[in-house]
Amino acid sequence: MELGLALPNLGRHRSAASMLTLARAAEELGFDSVWTSEHVVVPAEMFDPYGDTLDSLTTLAYVAAATERVRLGTSVLILPLHEPVLLAKQASTLHALSGGRLQLGVGVGWIAEEFELMGADFEGRGQVMDRSVAVLRSLLAGDADATLVPPALVGLPFAPPVESPLPILVGGHAPSALRRAARLGDGWHGVWLEPDELPSYVAATRAQSARPGFRISVRTDFRIVDPSEAAGGVPGLVGRPDAIAAKMLQYRAAGVDELVIDFMNRDHGGVPDLGFILDQLHRFRAEVPADLS
Repeated sequence: MELGLALPNLGRHRSAASMLTLARAAEELGFDSVWTSEHVVVPAEMFDPYGDTLDSLTTLAYVAAATERVRLGTSVLILPLHEPVLLAKQASTLHALSGGRLQLGVGVGWIAEEFELMGADFEGRGQVMDRSVAVLRSLLAGDADATLVPPALVGLPFAPPVESPLPILVGGHAPSALRRAARLGDGWHGVWLEPDELPSYVAATRAQSARPGFRISVRTDFRIVDPSEAAGGVPGLVGRPDAIAAKMLQYRAAGVDELVIDFMNRDHGGVPDLGFILDQLHRFRAEVPADLS
């Protein structure tokens, strides 16, 4: 099972220094990937943390220039808010400049007001999502489908070409999202799920997909607690090192290919500061006694 780190590109502690420091630390500590979140614009009462968000792809481009190995993931882009031809250009460019490290996580979004502020159709976002994934696949494969893209693009070469796999992971927990992942995705990306919840999601996605190498990735909250702190029954990877190791093995046994640890509280209470996250990452590598490769 591979390990990823969700970069805190949202909230009060996001900064250029934090993004670079954490991405480099993840690479040095042997993590396989780093991920960014996305929100464009939200109502004032949701600004902290959602509105205070660095752009996802721009942030990944920034940290890609300062790293060599870690893969780059989006968790997730709100695909119906993106023009798909432009997004294909951005994604293929980042993939090329990073040496083929991008994996594109996409979802339909969940904040109705964000769609309203963007002038987008919240109720019809599922249909927009389906078409946008198809457009992305068509362009990234270098074969513009006349039924999907503007006629002027048909027959034109699309650059930069994608010369190594650029996986599209479909996020979401609703039945429609799981069907979409199985039908259109190279994988499924879930958040804040416990190991015993995962079999039904794996059955609805990987087991129904015809794509070889279909991957399951899950993002979950993480914190090593000290012996004096109570952590029993807390969801996610929150606990003492031995308990975290045991639970990670449960995630692997449940079919997870990549586990992404996240320092934003699932109750949306914000993100801790850089020093705390760095300490936790080093403690994780030093204290969690499990071979999860």
